[in-house]
Amino acid sequence: MGKVIARKPGVHIRENTTISFSKDDETGLFVKTEQDTRTNILDYTTKKIGKPRISKPVYELANSKKYDYSFDITDPDGKPMTLYFKKKT
Repeated sequence: MGKVIARKPGVHIRENTTISFSKDDETGLFVKTEQDTRTNILDYTTKKIGKPRISKPVYELANSKKYDYSFDITDPDGKPMTLYFKKKT
């Protein structure tokens, strides 16, 4: 029989905000979507909390010197690259 491990209530729960971008076909700008999630690290489960918050299409691709958000991705050839997004003024 396994040993019982005492834990504080809620210590195994983590709340995060996931941010993603999608391109708006009409304007060519990007829409930011934020979704809150709750992760139980003991059960390896993740649940979405509430509805996603979707911004207006006001973000555009930027350079590495001036940006609000950056995403590290892997291109189809397997090479790492970074996308930079800046809020359009």
